[in-house]
Amino acid sequence: MLRVEDKFHQMKMPFKARGFLAAGSQEATGMRLDLLSFTAQVNSHQYESLEMKSIILNDENHNTIFPSGFSQGLRFVMGLR
Repeated sequence: MLRVEDKFHQMKMPFKARGFLAAGSQEATGMRLDLLSFTAQVNSHQYESLEMKSIILNDENHNTIFPSGFSQGLRFVMGLR
């Protein structure tokens, strides 16, 4: 994902979107670190029209994150924060 996003950034194309990313605090360390790395990279490119929210949900793991992550993500991308 990091390489793909970096190539996209190099193309200097507009990126109008709303995105939500989440991982659980009890997921594998790699999953959380990947989320934080990807978020930092995207934020560093300062896309003008991108609204992105990235969170680590407390007390969630890979099997339990879906309900909370889905509902929070849907509210964010639909503008219902």
